[in-house]
Amino acid sequence: MKNYPYTATRVKAMESLLLSREDYIKMRKMGLNEMIRFLEEREYKREIDLLSAEHRGMELINLALNQNLSNTINKLIEISTKESQVLIQDYSMKWVINNIKILLRTDEWGLAKSAIVPVAPTTYKYCINLLLAKKEKKDEFIKQVCRIAGLKENFRNLYESSDIISMENELDKSYYLRLLGIYRTLESGILKNFYRFLVELTDIRNIIKLKSMNVPDETIKNLVTTNSGFVGTLVKSDMENSIKLIKESKYSSFADGVEDDLSNLENNIEKYLLQYSFKLMRLKPLSIAPIFGYLLAKEIEIRNLRLLINSTAVGLEDEFVEKNLIVG
Repeated sequence: MKNYPYTATRVKAMESLLLSREDYIKMRKMGLNEMIRFLEEREYKREIDLLSAEHRGMELINLALNQNLSNTINKLIEISTKESQVLIQDYSMKWVINNIKILLRTDEWGLAKSAIVPVAPTTYKYCINLLLAKKEKKDEFIKQVCRIAGLKENFRNLYESSDIISMENELDKSYYLRLLGIYRTLESGILKNFYRFLVELTDIRNIIKLKSMNVPDETIKNLVTTNSGFVGTLVKSDMENSIKLIKESKYSSFADGVEDDLSNLENNIEKYLLQYSFKLMRLKPLSIAPIFGYLLAKEIEIRNLRLLINSTAVGLEDEFVEKNLIVG
């Protein structure tokens, strides 16, 4: 694997600004406005200050988190070498895909903006224009979505039949096929293993989710991206046997508490990815691995902050927060 000394050194400095376990403990005792002030004194100051002239409270902090994540991704791309730029851009397509999903589900920019992470090419300006095209120039909207996501013409048929679920599945599949392409270009090592796990774990999570919705096996089969025997067996099994198979596999820890609450599967996978990010950040300091480790850790930090802020705003119980907060 090639060395990336300049980028790795910059990322090391960015890593030092990530919130700690102690920071999360402090925030759990705060009200919403206290949380905003706390974050304004840290890495989120730039975004909060810029947005505070027009926004307040929940709207302010959610927009600031989205913008901070986007700024982080853009900064990583800016300070990276050409090879690592491509890898970061391909991984970051997950937010581009999610932005497109948001625009598929709403015609209102006010609703869309609060959820969009403005990662290029889906900047706020681009998304506004895409939403206008959706309302006034359907062919242009479909053309742009297919171009960005690398979709085929069958997406047009799904759009014209208003099949939102199938459209979202096509978008997801396009992204994870992209990740598989990255996986095949990487040399052996922990980063390559990360991509292999990421794609397979996503398939496992989606299979369980779709089975809980009683989606037919044949439909699920067409949506998975890996061709592993384990994933194939899961597709053919009913929900009870699928969970049993996971418990008996190398992914057994992900099934903890799934019988009680299916969301535990996703939480367990997120916790695993956090642990993996710490491994990546500490592996070969001058390689590309710490760059991806930081990006993963930042992504989970944003998730944690949304959990804390939203739970405070709606008064969720501490037990729920404790269960879903992911810290190292």
